[in-house]
Amino acid sequence: MPGTVASQFNKRGRSGGRLLVIGFGNPLRADDGVGWQIADQIAKAAGNSANVLAVHQLTPELAEPISDADFVVFIDACYEGEPASWTCETIRPEASPSETFSHYCTPVDLLNYTSAVFNAKPRALLISVPGCLFDYGEELSPSVAAIVPEVVASFSDWWNACTE
Repeated sequence: MPGTVASQFNKRGRSGGRLLVIGFGNPLRADDGVGWQIADQIAKAAGNSANVLAVHQLTPELAEPISDADFVVFIDACYEGEPASWTCETIRPEASPSETFSHYCTPVDLLNYTSAVFNAKPRALLISVPGCLFDYGEELSPSVAAIVPEVVASFSDWWNACTE
């Protein structure tokens, strides 16, 4: 794992601030819904101290709430990686962003758009959880379900340290 939530933000040197958490994916496609499940758990842990969204996909409309945040945490399932693991990486707008923009965006596309339209550059992380089951269903696979508490605990430890 490249780092916990705390280690990724702490190496950037700032704590506290307005937090936006965006869990994305399809909760009707088994492990693809892990972003929603983690976002739901974070919402319970953070209470009113964070704005938490669960969305099917990243769209340009999310640039406005992103522009109001100091920190943004994106959470999604991915295809690559070891089952029962997760990664957390710092992401930034790209120096030369893509010229295309459609109804689906990546987290970096959204950061580029937020920077261009709102002149805002919040710090951002991408938490990725490798999935192994993407069939129809609302239940996470056992290996993905087992990692959810670890991700939420790492987030909670970081956020509690920031808000003390």
